[in-house]
Amino acid sequence: MISVILANYNGSKHLAEAMRSVLGQDFDDYEFIVVDDGSTDDSRQIITTLAEQNPQRIKAIFSDENRGQGAAFNTGMAHAKGDIITFIDSDDIWFPEKLAGVQQHMQQQPQAVMFQHNLAIMRDAKITSERFRDILTVGDYFSYTRRRKVIPQFIPTTGLAFRRPVLEQVLPVPEQFRTCADGFLTRTAFCYGEIFSVNNCWGAYRIHDANNTFDNPAFSNRKYLSHLLIPALNEFYAAHQIDFCFHDRLAQLKTSFEELSLPPDALLLMLRSASNDIMQDVLEILFMTYPGLSIDLLVPASAQHIFSDPRINCLTIKEGFFNSDTIGEQVLEKIQTRKYHAGIVPYSVNNPYSYHNIHILLPSLNNCPFVAIDYDGYNHPIESV
Repeated sequence: MISVILANYNGSKHLAEAMRSVLGQDFDDYEFIVVDDGSTDDSRQIITTLAEQNPQRIKAIFSDENRGQGAAFNTGMAHAKGDIITFIDSDDIWFPEKLAGVQQHMQQQPQAVMFQHNLAIMRDAKITSERFRDILTVGDYFSYTRRRKVIPQFIPTTGLAFRRPVLEQVLPVPEQFRTCADGFLTRTAFCYGEIFSVNNCWGAYRIHDANNTFDNPAFSNRKYLSHLLIPALNEFYAAHQIDFCFHDRLAQLKTSFEELSLPPDALLLMLRSASNDIMQDVLEILFMTYPGLSIDLLVPASAQHIFSDPRINCLTIKEGFFNSDTIGEQVLEKIQTRKYHAGIVPYSVNNPYSYHNIHILLPSLNNCPFVAIDYDGYNHPIESV
């Protein structure tokens, strides 16, 4: 039997269509568990109506508190009886052949602990010819990941299926995963066996107002990876004695800044020499390590809105590569007379030769010690680079 788990929070706009796509499967041996995570919209009524119409198929579970997707997945699994566990998001849909295809391929691939299929992209309720991924990986993805140490990529929730024993190994999902809990499931389950994939689109991923991970500028993949996913995965690997971990760049940044031994009220000179997401990481950990410091930041006017912290004094420079003309005489005169405890040069890549134009400029800026912060979070005195 297959267990289908749908976790919903205020998804009433598309919920009925998602549920009906599950009920319309060309396959009969499945149960449908719908967990409503404390919705305040019309979700409860939609779920109740469809559950009353399909009492032998749907098990509805209602929470009075919104605890997040991870907790909802845990609740759904606690009630699931299937040998195969599948998930669908409340704004996506399945095509009728989905469950039959999953069951057939997982029977044919007994070594696979996890299965994924592609998804068509749906925009404005129209199913397009776009696919969510161009490439789906098969086989021992964990061994490959251990060698490459790169975060592996999977299809999102609606295209995933797992054998029950592997989910029992990796659950519970940490409750800090209020969204994107599939990121934890996939990157833990793949430690226990092979992955099987098919490129068939057996469902559709809907692009709409506020998708958490696709076409949504408000979603920060940087924060999701660095602040949530990687720390949770490394904790899981350690707890389960799995000899692997992803590099925790934020933890290394903190160590690097602690090694600078700055006074609590330090004044720093910093160059916007890396991409904005890396700059945000650097600044966040700097202020976490030294809450009382202040920073003079050399940054073009077009990027100053990103650095709105009152502890940051943006000094406007021209667009383009750093040189004396870019900085300008007025800014140069100001920073030459300031007493900085250190200068920070963040890198976007770990190739110091890419920053030669900056390195040769630094002595003319100020006589403070300059430190490069590489992409992985390690610090290097500029003179040794």
